[in-house]
Amino acid sequence: MRKTFAQKIINTNNLEGIDKKILDANRRFNVGYVLEKMDLTAAESAMKFAGTSQIVTRYIEMDVNGTLSINGDLYINSMINSARKSSMEVGITLESFIDGEFKRTASGYFAFVALNDFGKPVEQLQQINVKNEEDENLFELSEKRRGQRI
Repeated sequence: MRKTFAQKIINTNNLEGIDKKILDANRRFNVGYVLEKMDLTAAESAMKFAGTSQIVTRYIEMDVNGTLSINGDLYINSMINSARKSSMEVGITLESFIDGEFKRTASGYFAFVALNDFGKPVEQLQQINVKNEEDENLFELSEKRRGQRI
């Protein structure tokens, strides 16, 4: 198995139906709310990949490339970049869909450790099959980040 993918869509076309905590006082997206949704989407990928509902997370890095618009949908995508014995790195992107075009507004990485029923790290996660050059680059960059953290 190569990737476990999760996606969340925040629909902004009907502002009347939007939860009030999504927007701040200036009617811009509440950054904390968006980061929470990104974290939950990354966790969903990690839990699917590990086959467990128990994980612990560590935020690694987040790059913001633009502003969020309330005039289009937001797409949050996540995938597994690498997996070790019990830990994995999940890449996450946030894209705005405005005027029929996707624009990446943020991307980042989270590290997760899969836990067994006793709250201990699992013995062995499945390995990722690197299928193409893009997968290989994601894996290598993930391993470099891991080396910097340790």
